[in-house]
Amino acid sequence: MTWHDAGLLRFGQWWRRMVRAGHAFAEGAALHGHGPERHWVKETRRALVWGVALPLLAVGIGLVTPWGWLLLAAYPAQVLRLALRDGGDRFAWERALHAVIGRFAEARGRLASTCRGSGVGGCG
Repeated sequence: MTWHDAGLLRFGQWWRRMVRAGHAFAEGAALHGHGPERHWVKETRRALVWGVALPLLAVGIGLVTPWGWLLLAAYPAQVLRLALRDGGDRFAWERALHAVIGRFAEARGRLASTCRGSGVGGCG
């Protein structure tokens, strides 16, 4: 893994890796998430909340009232929270930003694994 990770030089490579991570979280949760350790359940849920539910909720409420768009402020707030938790240096801010952006890719991987019939569940 170390050698492979060192080869991530472009955003597209990183994005594909995050999509695969979302798929792996979903697989792990489906296979081993029912036990007391709840393997990858938190990570799968986190990807779906930040990458699917929150944007859909913001758009849905935003179409009815402008106040709904304020839900999108959760993203910069989350970047701020994560960066400050990790020390607030330049690399903490980069990690925080990538963590938040990565939730969209992880959600895509989670949803794609469901629709491919990978044992995670059906598409409907």
